Amino acid sequence: MKLSDDSMQSARFLKVLVIALGLAIVVALGFVIYGFVRLGSGPNQDANSTAPTLNATVVGSLGQPAGSEITGMVPSGNTRLAVSLSGGGLPDRILVLDLKNGQIVTTTFASPVPLATVP
Repeated sequence: MKLSDDSMQSARFLKVLVIALGLAIVVALGFVIYGFVRLGSGPNQDANSTAPTLNATVVGSLGQPAGSEITGMVPSGNTRLAVSLSGGGLPDRILVLDLKNGQIVTTTFASPVPLATVP
């Protein structure tokens, strides 16, 4: 059985296409394996070396009642820090601290509080 030129050209094209797609699959699989190996090797040391460091010194307390717990902190620009607190006999609250002088700028409560219980 003799194949025509069109059939031979189609067969050749199909062979090239199958080989190219096979190589693409092998390359993609290599990238996936590389990603898993890199992910499993732990944190990148270069990224840690360029991270900014905070040189803070504890100069006092927040003046909160015993049993208060810090539940979160979020920087607000370069000069303020919002500190979320709970417990201590008071409702959940947020203190905004001025980082330059260490003073509390404001306190916001999650629910109304009688003035006699505010520290």
